[in-house]
Amino acid sequence: MDAFLFSCAEVIVLLHEFKYYVNEYLRSAVTHLENKLGRSIRTLRDVVAFNTRNPPPENYNQNILIASDATDGLGNSTYRTRRSENIKFSRDYLNSILNGNKLDVMVAPCQSEDAVLFISFGAIAGYPYITVINIICISAFVHHYSDINFWQLEI
Repeated sequence: MDAFLFSCAEVIVLLHEFKYYVNEYLRSAVTHLENKLGRSIRTLRDVVAFNTRNPPPENYNQNILIASDATDGLGNSTYRTRRSENIKFSRDYLNSILNGNKLDVMVAPCQSEDAVLFISFGAIAGYPYITVINIICISAFVHHYSDINFWQLEI
């Protein structure tokens, strides 16, 4: 799969999962606010409707919210296929870098483009990562984490 197709597959997964998790959050975590604020927002569709009735001065568009709301759940075969492709592509990509360079860990400053790439592909691949925030912010992905000894790093 090339990078363009990966991007399309990633967007399909993002839209499906965004709707699912926003709806889960709205159903469970914001119930206490409904009575206090006099609103009844339980789904992403309710958010879109609210924003349409109450447009902010910035007049941002809701294209991603609307596209996400149009998806039909995590059981959808297109979603499941694209999610599997994303995982495989991400693992293959990171493994090619790690194995090709005989690495167990990749480290980059948090603000770098490399760290953003690590976090994105690593999260999709399901690889563990750690962010150390101090004077210097460092993100690291661990490949064969069961075989690594960890040391305390003082900056």
